[in-house]
Amino acid sequence: MWIVCGRSLRFVGMVLALALAAPVVSLQTDGAPPCDTAAFAHDLRALRPELTIVLLGAGQTPPPTLPPEAPVDAWIARLEGIASGQPVLRVTGNPTPLLRSLSGESCRPVVEIAASIVDGLLDQIPREPSASFVSATALRPSLGIWFGGGVLQGPIEWVPSIALGLRLTIGDWEIVGVSDLGMLATLPLSTSDEGPVGNYTALPFDFEIGGGYAPYLGLGTLSLDALTGPSIVRVWTKGSPLFDSQARVTLEPFVALAAGYTIDLPARFFVGVRVEERWSPTQGPFTVEGGTDSVVTRAWTFTTALLAGWRLF
Repeated sequence: MWIVCGRSLRFVGMVLALALAAPVVSLQTDGAPPCDTAAFAHDLRALRPELTIVLLGAGQTPPPTLPPEAPVDAWIARLEGIASGQPVLRVTGNPTPLLRSLSGESCRPVVEIAASIVDGLLDQIPREPSASFVSATALRPSLGIWFGGGVLQGPIEWVPSIALGLRLTIGDWEIVGVSDLGMLATLPLSTSDEGPVGNYTALPFDFEIGGGYAPYLGLGTLSLDALTGPSIVRVWTKGSPLFDSQARVTLEPFVALAAGYTIDLPARFFVGVRVEERWSPTQGPFTVEGGTDSVVTRAWTFTTALLAGWRLF
């Protein structure tokens, strides 16, 4: 019984410590419903339920700056200029004061984007090394899934490609998994005696996993990753009756460096861009006996994509 009570007290202590460690943010807007201070607080609380939020009335004007001895968690986030169509987000009291112009077709997207920016700033709060419970709050994980389209340097030529990815972010670090599928590409199949007799067809696909550094920078998140995985290319021939159809699948390992940048949107959506360069230590040739052309996988492969995704949590 005493053991159970002791564990219960420790659990209550952990919850209390997390509650006390959560920062306090004061919010104020000059917009009218549905873009008033209550709406700003609602959107921010949806992203960070543990946050303590204080609503400042329309008649209360906080000071433009806070004294040097103010605690780190004394934040004031003000959204100004909504009625004029030139909204500005002003955050003071945090380690890096912020002043950013926002734009949107209506006031609601502006309020939602402002809440997302404040949520991202909260992840940058410095934590005391001895405060283990506070550090746990800073390491709140986030999982996102995205879909992209771009171009891939295949074994025959540049081809359109589609990509699907997962990203697990913990603090300023991330773990990513990506798969790319390139479109079909063809190359003439010729012989020294008969000339063109058909064509090669190649379909590239790859899967990779890795991780890297992902700090919040500017309007969104910068990603710098190192990855590895297998590159798969299926090559087959189609020609005259003298040449039987042949197919071959190559499987080659590669390592890659990737860079990307994503911008948060309302309702946990995000958009971004991603570029990557891969290197494979081995290359797989594909030839037909008597043919003068061949398909050879690349040592260096470049790919880029525009992406859109949604953050699950």
